[in-house]
Amino acid sequence: MAKIAPPTEKKVPVKRTVKKASEMKSNKATAQTPPDAIIPLQIKIPETVKNEFKAMASI
Repeated sequence: MAKIAPPTEKKVPVKRTVKKASEMKSNKATAQTPPDAIIPLQIKIPETVKNEFKAMASI
C-alpha cells in the first residue's frame, strides 16, 4: 500500500452572506435575480410520489 502524507493545512469553511434585493446592484447584463425571487422548478418523480405529495398538500 502506498504511503500518503497527511494533509498539511485544515480547510476553513467559508462564511457566505446573502445580500438583500435592495443591496444588490442592478446588473441586467448578467440577469441576476434577487435571492427571494420565485422561480419555477421542474423535476421528474415517480407518479406514486406525485400522488402522495398532492394528497398531503391538499390537507
